[in-house]
Amino acid sequence: MAQIDTYRSGEAVSLSFAFNVLDIESATYTVRDGAGAIIVDSEPLDITEGQMSIPVVVSAEHNLLSDKERDLRHVIVKAVASGLTHEERKMYVLLNSFELSIPGQSFATVADAQMQAIDMLNGDTLLADGEGLMRKRLIEATRRVKTLPFSIRKVLRIDFDRYDRPQNMLNVYDIPWGADGAYRHDLIDWEQMTPEKFDEFPDYFKQALMLAVVNEACEIANGNDVAAAREDGILSESIGETTNMYRTGKAANVHVARSTWRLLVSYINNRMIVRRA
Repeated sequence: MAQIDTYRSGEAVSLSFAFNVLDIESATYTVRDGAGAIIVDSEPLDITEGQMSIPVVVSAEHNLLSDKERDLRHVIVKAVASGLTHEERKMYVLLNSFELSIPGQSFATVADAQMQAIDMLNGDTLLADGEGLMRKRLIEATRRVKTLPFSIRKVLRIDFDRYDRPQNMLNVYDIPWGADGAYRHDLIDWEQMTPEKFDEFPDYFKQALMLAVVNEACEIANGNDVAAAREDGILSESIGETTNMYRTGKAANVHVARSTWRLLVSYINNRMIVRRA
């Protein structure tokens, strides 16, 4: 399936439809929303002799979302040539806002990514692919970062020696969430995190999360062929006279890039306890 592009609500969208036929006599286009309701019905298009590609511009008024956060637009072009009707379809997504909710969707906004990526060595690809794809990569990068075992003790820089009973260190009044007893374990549960509780985190931690997510989005944009090959179980691959060999052993199974992990390692609990039954 072809990639579906994303546009802002109220933005004019230009599309090009290629037809593998000669001598197109006439053409019309129809626009439907995600529910199938007709927005534009069989609007005629100007055709010149020998034209094999038909441009269509869906005006801003037809891309305006009034009461929806997002919606689809289906554009159908029908071209008549030699008495036969040929049909091509394309679709795209409209969003009322490109901004991401923090921390639910992302730890970085699109604006954060644009400002930080210009200083990152591998940030050019993220910036070049546009806001729609950048938004998707930030959401995926945040999903990966949330799989890391963040330690509340390390985030808040709590010293065990301050408390008589270290197991109760989070149930105290000078620690965020301690008074209500919501976080009596050391790992952050992002499923239970609200924007209000997230705001209580120290600024240095929120800044680290933002930079890590932008960095991970850059890594996603550039791809990692070696990691993907090893994940698929490939031991070697040959291109011409060159052969790449991959070792069978694996490092720790971390769902983020190594450069992202380095940015967050001081806030992660990497301890593993093994007990005998």
